[in-house]
This record gives sequence, C-alpha cells and structure tokens, in this order.
Amino acid sequence: MKKRMLMISSLFSVYVGCFVSTKLDTSAMRDHNHKHLKHANCIAKDRKLALPKSLLSEISQTEGLVSVESNHAYTLATMTHSKPYLTPNAKNLLDDIGHRFQKKLKSKGYQSRKLRITSLTRSQKSQIQLSKGNANAAKNSAHLLGSTIDISYARFPKGDSHIGISPSYEVLVDTLEQTLLEFRDAKRLVGIKEYRQKCFHITLHCPSL
Repeated sequence: MKKRMLMISSLFSVYVGCFVSTKLDTSAMRDHNHKHLKHANCIAKDRKLALPKSLLSEISQTEGLVSVESNHAYTLATMTHSKPYLTPNAKNLLDDIGHRFQKKLKSKGYQSRKLRITSLTRSQKSQIQLSKGNANAAKNSAHLLGSTIDISYARFPKGDSHIGISPSYEVLVDTLEQTLLEFRDAKRLVGIKEYRQKCFHITLHCPSL
C-alpha cells in the first residue's frame, strides 16, 4: 500500500511539473532575457547612462535616473537588492500601467487594487548576490540598466476605493496581464511572466529598435 501511495505521489508531481510548463508556454508574455538586455542596453546607450553601478549606494547619484515612490496606483515592496530609481520614460511607463490597471478594474465594477513593485534598478554586487538564490535572476540582467521593472502578481494591496465588487485573485492576474499585453502590442515594453517568483518582468521598449 505504501509503495502504491509513493507511485501516486510521483505521478502527481510529474503532472504538476507538466502543468506549470504548459502554463508557461501558453502565456503571451515570453520575451526572454536576451531581448530585455537588448532594449535596456539600447536605452542606456541612447541616454548615455553611466550604468551599471558596482554598489547600490551609487544608483541614487546616477544622472538620468529619477526616484520612484508608492502612490495610489502601486506600492513599492521592501527592496533589499535594488533601488527605487528608473529612467524617466520607464517611470512614465510604470505610472501608465498602474493607471490603466485601475481603470480596467473600475470599468468592470471592481474595487480598486494596487500593483506591488518588487524590484527596480540593481547594482552589479546585488545582482550577483541575488543570482545565487534566485533561479530567475540572471547574472547579466536588464535590472542593472535602469529601465526594468518587476511587478508581482502574488498579491495585490487594497486601493483607495472600496466601491464595487471585491475582485478575485484570478481576475486581478488576468487584468494585469491584459494590461501589460496592450502596452507590449503598442511597443512600449517587452515582458515575461515568471512563475517561480510570481512576477511580470518588464523592460521599457527602446524606440531605436
């Protein structure tokens, strides 16, 4: 009986693994690391940014980056491996994503929810540290170049308006992905849906490409 239960357990594990793999393949957000790097490097070159930086403490002093703060559309998570700074156009993109996400929820009669931003601009040292414990964190990451954003879909903090229906988790994830795909189709970003860390990894689209 014990042997039979182990076999069932093994089959279930294989099924779950296949399910995750299939889900990854069906997402339209599939722009991998090389594409993010291509666009991030293009923007850094066009704006003559002195990036990447060796240390996190140097990022706030980088000319060409602006600070990012929590607002009514999104909130910044506690960041240990990045600093809340982006290029102006990348910040504008994040603001526009947050506003459209809120607008979509409202148009469907749902209460407002905020996006949760988990990672912005990293240093070379913090990227190396992160890559040791995070399978999604490549050693050569677009996060080093000031135009890349991680938006979590693990949870969505409550927004300012409580009028309407409380949205389900599935509704929130679908609405966020739909929002990001619209910006991707408009050539404002490249992105990938990451499943282990439950976030959308997006980079500003470089107009020169």
